[in-house]
Amino acid sequence: MAVLEQTAVLTDAIRPVPASELEARLEKFRRLMDEMHPGWEMAAVNHKVAMYYFTGTM
Repeated sequence: MAVLEQTAVLTDAIRPVPASELEARLEKFRRLMDEMHPGWEMAAVNHKVAMYYFTGTM
């Protein structure tokens, strides 16, 4: 059965990512970018998995 066919989509198996986790991921990204590319000003995220990683949305 596909996820969209289930009656309750938000179950214990599928939970929103807590805001604190998203903030920690973004802070780590910024820290690594500052180390690897000190002059960076902008980053484009165009991969769906990476978008989910940073936003917590499907």
